[in-house]
Amino acid sequence: MKKSTSGNWRVYLAALALLLSTEVSWAQQHDHDAGATDAAGQQEHSGHERSDGDSQEMMHKGDGKGMMMDHEGGHEGMMQRMQQMMQKGSTENSATTSAGQDAFTTIKEIVSQLEADTDTDWSKVDINALREHLIDMHHVTLYASVVATEVEGGAEYSVTGEGRTLAAILNMIPVHASQINDEQDWSVQFTSKANGVDLTITGENPEDANKIRALGFIGFMVQGDHHQDHHLVIARGAGADHDHTSGHSH
Repeated sequence: MKKSTSGNWRVYLAALALLLSTEVSWAQQHDHDAGATDAAGQQEHSGHERSDGDSQEMMHKGDGKGMMMDHEGGHEGMMQRMQQMMQKGSTENSATTSAGQDAFTTIKEIVSQLEADTDTDWSKVDINALREHLIDMHHVTLYASVVATEVEGGAEYSVTGEGRTLAAILNMIPVHASQINDEQDWSVQFTSKANGVDLTITGENPEDANKIRALGFIGFMVQGDHHQDHHLVIARGAGADHDHTSGHSH
């Protein structure tokens, strides 16, 4: 994939134009000083005192040297400023490379990881399965209806929806519940029903119960360290366990 470099080139050209204008200004000033030095020499030969001519010549030579030093310092400083402008332009470009949409950005990151891995089997990669999973996450997070009830040791959640949201609930919650049972010291029970899932989460001590209730349903859904790796697993094509129509694992 080709990356746009138009931003960098605009910064580069602007810096180059500034550098060239400085070169032209210095050249004009240098020619002016050289002309002044020649005029001083003619004055000397036409009858002015040699001491005055020598003073003027030394003055102009000194000015020329000073101009050269100033120019060299200015040139070096300009090059440094030019590099800074280029770096700033590169940073600004990097700051604006976000894909602009969370799911799009997630897919882009996963595709980049797959491309960087020489062991990727592209005959099995299924990016659309990852897209379907991200749609599930969107629906469960934003559109599922949740009714919470406190129970001893934790909470019970009745999670329901219709259409695509119902499909997302049935795809995600049962497998996520099983995953958390393996990762944490909580008891997670679920029962699927016609319009969603009943989910019960309990802990062994009062602190667990307080945390479970404070997290709520969506706080429970973000528990665990498997989410990021799971997206890569889905994209690699994990087979029937991750097929959207059969309920992919979360």
